[in-house]
Amino acid sequence: MKKTMVLAGLVATASLNAAVIEQVIVRQQWPWSTDVKVEYKISGVTSPVNIGVRAFNGNEELDSSRLEASITGDRFGISKDGVGSFVIDPVKAFGTASVALANFKVRLSISDAPANINEIIYKVFDLSTGACQDITRADFYNGKVEDGAYVTDYTSLHSRFLAPSSEMVGDVLIWTGVTNNVKYKTTHLVMRKIPAADKVWRMGALSNETGYRSATETNHLVKLTQDYYMGVFEITQKQYTLLVGNNPSTGTSAEDADIRPANKVQYGRETADNNNTAWQAVKKIRTKTGNSSFCLPTSAQWEFACRAGSTAGLYSGRTISSGGLWSGNDGDVTILGWFVGNASSAIHPVGRKLPNAFGLYDTLGNTWEWTLDKYTENAAYVATFGAGWQPGDVVVDPLDTSADSKLVGRGGAYDSYGAYVRCAVRFSLDNWTSGANYGMRMALMDDAE
Repeated sequence: MKKTMVLAGLVATASLNAAVIEQVIVRQQWPWSTDVKVEYKISGVTSPVNIGVRAFNGNEELDSSRLEASITGDRFGISKDGVGSFVIDPVKAFGTASVALANFKVRLSISDAPANINEIIYKVFDLSTGACQDITRADFYNGKVEDGAYVTDYTSLHSRFLAPSSEMVGDVLIWTGVTNNVKYKTTHLVMRKIPAADKVWRMGALSNETGYRSATETNHLVKLTQDYYMGVFEITQKQYTLLVGNNPSTGTSAEDADIRPANKVQYGRETADNNNTAWQAVKKIRTKTGNSSFCLPTSAQWEFACRAGSTAGLYSGRTISSGGLWSGNDGDVTILGWFVGNASSAIHPVGRKLPNAFGLYDTLGNTWEWTLDKYTENAAYVATFGAGWQPGDVVVDPLDTSADSKLVGRGGAYDSYGAYVRCAVRFSLDNWTSGANYGMRMALMDDAE
């Protein structure tokens, strides 16, 4: 039978919105566990609040440098009255592994939470049942996400990374732990919210960008009117098979085939059934989840999501060196995606390169990704911006629906040179063609219920 040691708790201070913690109980299950459980009762909550923690040995405050990282439980985004609890791991916090904390106390404080604390930032769909799990920022902060390691500083991922535009990205939260669990690449589909609504940004490349293709990358201002979700990974062979029932890809006998991107995926049509197409996967997931807002992204949606606040050639904020455009030798591309310089003529498992500031993996390289836009270039492409368009005009929710049979592919592929593995590149892909480097990424409009 476990023995519970009840330790002292200090009553917390009140928040600006009149929320107050009325009682605190601190227990350590010693000697079976060094973990300390803190229970509290909160009332008067009128808007979400966060709970801060200070720890004491008697009247002496303990070093707090590792305290935050040692706590899991109900501390962030508390939105209603009731009883909550969290656990402190004193081994992580204070290096205490062998004794009971007989004089341990905590002091709790309440502060108003950021407005986006309970925003649904990720959605995880079970491809067997169609069920959806919504994951908020608070879920990450409270340690309630399976394999929930995350970072909030994009530049911490690599010394070459530059900070993204906070105006475009908002608060950075990248779920890095999503790469550690194979289910997120096979039996489940992870979608990340892209906060694009009403932000004006530059689509296309600047004329001095290395690799610039003047016929297809005309720089212009764009505004998307809606937030949406994008797949964290390209659709893998296992995911495609679970949705559609077959796998058109090459390399299906490889040991890691399940977590490689589905390839040889044709575009197809929304109104036609063909088990080798991107549209068939979209239709199947609509049926599986009961959610008709699944779709392929428009070219503009794809580029905004890929850039993740970058205005440079790469989403890391860097630009490909002029020597790396055709040699396949560019370190800034190598850390982001699989291309001719590092792929050894093969598609690779998703999620093994570094993500962008939205936490999307493999948007550059591995496979070309279908979009909804028809492919045009030169004057015909500029004409799609609208009659009388002039530089400086804002194009709202662009979608090229011209009659051309070719469609816009994005992101480059394993067999692409660096010149084609850039955020701005629009590439012509033929509908009903099943290239070994043709894949897809799922989109979901944010008006879905």
